[in-house]
Amino acid sequence: MTDTPAYQVLARKYRPETFADLVGQDAMVRTLRNAFKADRIAQAFIMTGIRGTGKTTTARIIAKGMNCIGTDGQGGPTTDPCGQCEHCTAIMEGRHVDVMEMDAASRTGVGDIAEVVGMKHTVITHRPVPQGAASHYGRGRPEDPKGEVENEDFASMLCTFASGATGTFETSRTTIGPESQNAFEIYGTKGALAWNFERLNELQYYRHDPSDLNTGWTTIFGGDRFPYHGAFVPGQANAIGFEDIVATEDFVFLEALATGDTFSPGFAEAVDVVSVQQALINSWESRTWEPVTDLGASA
Repeated sequence: MTDTPAYQVLARKYRPETFADLVGQDAMVRTLRNAFKADRIAQAFIMTGIRGTGKTTTARIIAKGMNCIGTDGQGGPTTDPCGQCEHCTAIMEGRHVDVMEMDAASRTGVGDIAEVVGMKHTVITHRPVPQGAASHYGRGRPEDPKGEVENEDFASMLCTFASGATGTFETSRTTIGPESQNAFEIYGTKGALAWNFERLNELQYYRHDPSDLNTGWTTIFGGDRFPYHGAFVPGQANAIGFEDIVATEDFVFLEALATGDTFSPGFAEAVDVVSVQQALINSWESRTWEPVTDLGASA
């Protein structure tokens, strides 16, 4: 046993704890102070901004202000939380039962994949054996020696989500033409979204409005109004490449290590993916629908 306090990164050690500590957010602080003072606190607050602008910090301060009971235990909602009562202390330490922090990026509206059924097939049973410094895209030459293909080159999956929504996934290494196509299409009752890795700077959006004769697919281009895009190319509709995205991911990961913030996706999300993959493999063998079991729960 030791009385030495656990190490804490500077970003968390000196994280603003009150509205007075916030810098550069005068308009927001003034609005919140007036709302608390007039006892007209909204049911919900939406804060937007790129990483590091203080969204989570501000949410914690609001939570403390709502739950603070003061050092004498008789206080109420305030814009100047005491930081000493049981509620303030629990929120600062991330253990308050009524305050939960969730990463919205890893929690979608349709819920997790709950059940899958799929198939696999090896279309090309023999391929040229890689020779020398062959690349991932290498096809070999007709005179190269042939070897048996040991893994499937086509796989597909039907799935149901926790909310009851359905999905279809398909992957193939035998498609002639696209080399790096990785496309997603999402359809809902009020519209649709489509994205393709080969045109990674473009998002296709369809707004469903029966009363509008001009409704249709709209292309939304990437640009420096989105986080990090302007670090590579300024202006709207100027494309960034795959290598730029890799650099951004590396930067965000290292930043999370330096500040102590949670990086997503992380190991838990990787386990979620493997859990779905295992259910798909089970379906290949049973040729029936298989439930997705959380492999992390049994680890």
